[in-house]
Amino acid sequence: MKSKFIFFTLVLLIINSCEKSSPETISRREDNHFYIKAWEVLDQGKKDSTYYYLNEAKDLAMRENDSVGVVKSLVNMAIIQEEESDNYGSLETSLSALPYFKESDTAQHRFLASNYNNLGVVSNSLKDYNNAIKFYNKALLFSDDEDEKLMLESNLANTYFNQKKYQEALDIYSNLLKEVPKDDDIYARILMNFARTQSYLDARFNPRGLFDKALKISESTNNDWALDAGYSYLSDYYLYKNKDSAYYFAQLMHKKSKILDAPQDRMEALQKMIKVGSPSTAQAYFEEFHRIDDSLHLATTLSKNQFALIRYESEKSKLENEQLKLENIKKEYRIRKQQYLTGGFIFISISILGITYFRLKRKRLKLKLEAENLIKTNKLTTYKKVHDVVANGLYRVMKEIENKEDLDKNSILYKLEEMYEKSRNISYDEKILEDKSFHDKLSEMISSFDNENIQIFIVGNSEELWECFSKEAQTHIFMVIQELLVNMRKHSNASRVVLKFDNETKYVNIRYKDNGVGLQDNQPKNGLKNTVNRIAVMHGKINFESSKNEGLKVNLEIPHQS
Repeated sequence: MKSKFIFFTLVLLIINSCEKSSPETISRREDNHFYIKAWEVLDQGKKDSTYYYLNEAKDLAMRENDSVGVVKSLVNMAIIQEEESDNYGSLETSLSALPYFKESDTAQHRFLASNYNNLGVVSNSLKDYNNAIKFYNKALLFSDDEDEKLMLESNLANTYFNQKKYQEALDIYSNLLKEVPKDDDIYARILMNFARTQSYLDARFNPRGLFDKALKISESTNNDWALDAGYSYLSDYYLYKNKDSAYYFAQLMHKKSKILDAPQDRMEALQKMIKVGSPSTAQAYFEEFHRIDDSLHLATTLSKNQFALIRYESEKSKLENEQLKLENIKKEYRIRKQQYLTGGFIFISISILGITYFRLKRKRLKLKLEAENLIKTNKLTTYKKVHDVVANGLYRVMKEIENKEDLDKNSILYKLEEMYEKSRNISYDEKILEDKSFHDKLSEMISSFDNENIQIFIVGNSEELWECFSKEAQTHIFMVIQELLVNMRKHSNASRVVLKFDNETKYVNIRYKDNGVGLQDNQPKNGLKNTVNRIAVMHGKINFESSKNEGLKVNLEIPHQS
């Protein structure tokens, strides 16, 4: 009967078969991503994929000289092979792990115990009982866990039973029964083995009472595997004593093995039912037996072939890597040879490059002068715009004031406001960053609005925050924040302003808040409308929240740009 495969937990399962162990999770190298992936696919029940990733983890550990990683991977691979009835493959894998162990390293003793236990289980399955006993005793030398020792001693007793050395097996079972609490599930399973062994040693001994006691404990703990084993033992016991009882317990075993989805146990139960059942039912049992046998044989063959293919592909990949390394060496040699051949032309090349350098230098100086002239021209153009827009506008207003007796105050204010906006629009065309970093320039601009009547708090304005924005985007952001602060200074009567910058995965959040009078009708006007346009250009979002006399909140969400 097969036990359930559990990674890295030493467990006691059905005592009828040799109990399986797995290495523990200690010293797991989290940087071995193949090892972690093996864990993930095992949870999905994909043992072939688990085997593949463990094999990859083993190769990676070998390249990194990580002996613990190698043995963890190999021991797990061997256990998977044994679970899938690939006994010879499992034996080979476990033996290949031994040279990587360091017996002086106590941290590896648990892995050694698990590996030797697997060697014992496989040897017992192959009826190599002498080696199985040797491996179990080796495992006991490296085990310091009481539950683990209990498992190993039980496996040792099972092997003695298979050798028909019933007295040796009975002595071990007797000692184990003294160590385990009598109401414990493990006690029930050891008691079954004790009763079975005693009945083989002494034909006059009736084990039924002990079996009933063990089955009662197993029923109370809902241990179906132990019940399955007990029904098998009782059917064997009654085989030549009472065929009806043998048939009854074989039926119970058949029913329980179907619930457990244990095909080998079903086949064993069917064999018993064929022996002691009526001829009218034997044909149906025989056909069911062969269906399960064919299916199990096919699954086992496929698993063995899959493991062999994985190992073959791994070795093939290693060979291809070695060939690639050789090709790279040859390629590097050819490159070096070519470098030596071209070395003779270096002097001439340097001479030509020197001449070219001086020519390019002269050309760069010329281009620099042209660029400086262009900058001067641009500045003059800007100055002209300022003169035309601002100076001329002011001149018209002055004349209007001078010539009109009845002045319309609102009209004058509107014209001044218009010139103010035009002058600002001119300034927007200019670069704002100059030779300073953006976050420094931004902090400098924000701080310029701070005075004895207005406190401004800046949170999160770091240099890294703006690395995902182009110069153009930074200019837009600068102007938006400046517009918010100008509006605050002119209209809000605020005494406290908070600007908070947060860098999210794909965007930057800017939160503005003041304690001023807020927006009328919660709608941005005049200059604030420019902020909406600028944010739209950057495909961002801006939201104004305001209630009368409760201040203004502005939330901006600007995607990363480069």
